[in-house]
Amino acid sequence: MLSKDNYEEANAVYRFENNIESSTDKFNLGMTGGAIVYENGKIGKALKLQGKAGLGSFPSAFICSIDSRQSVVGWIKLGKQSRSFQMYARAYGDIFKETFGIRILPDGNIEGFLEKWLSDDQMVKSQQVNVSNNRWNHIGFSVGNRILSLYLNGEKIKSVKLNTSPHTLCDTDTGVRIGMWDIEEDKITGQIHSSILIDDIGFFEADLSVYEIRGLYNSKNGIQGFLEAMPINPADNVVTTWGDLKKHQR
Repeated sequence: MLSKDNYEEANAVYRFENNIESSTDKFNLGMTGGAIVYENGKIGKALKLQGKAGLGSFPSAFICSIDSRQSVVGWIKLGKQSRSFQMYARAYGDIFKETFGIRILPDGNIEGFLEKWLSDDQMVKSQQVNVSNNRWNHIGFSVGNRILSLYLNGEKIKSVKLNTSPHTLCDTDTGVRIGMWDIEEDKITGQIHSSILIDDIGFFEADLSVYEIRGLYNSKNGIQGFLEAMPINPADNVVTTWGDLKKHQR
């Protein structure tokens, strides 16, 4: 269980230590289209996805101003796929829906996306990278201060400016989804080639900085270690707790 200092910012944390529950007790996942299988991962155990396996949570209310400050991070190991692999949170209102997440495209590039109902989609895409290389890669995407930022293995690789106004989506139904996208079905039920391993995935209601992302990438204990002690801007030359960290202006 996460401490009270970081509970609110961490919407969902999936460690996959022989379960698919969230460490925050919010957004516990269910499996569709496959069996639950665990293997040795990057941080302890990892979840193995095969066939048309996908993960989804029951709707709950957590996202407030989804395109104001949000982040998603995680470790993934996969080979070349024919569809995009996605990890996202989707918020529903009476007359709109918005989706925030990250996907690995068939060519191995990664793309962060913010899809807004009745508005232009906002995306930031990598170029000339390939994470479909059957190696562990740490990917991340954040939205904050009207900037979309994309991260790979502890480094920021691209940022773009958000060109639409934020919406406040408090008290809406939100669900987390992880899996291979099936464009015909509009679901995460696409066929997986061979298998995909995922580990230590987190959804945060905070725009993680490059220093936090780098700390996550280097953490031997993954998100758990990151939440317990995290180096901030090297110029400050200190180690702090997550609760203290959020008091600093980045």
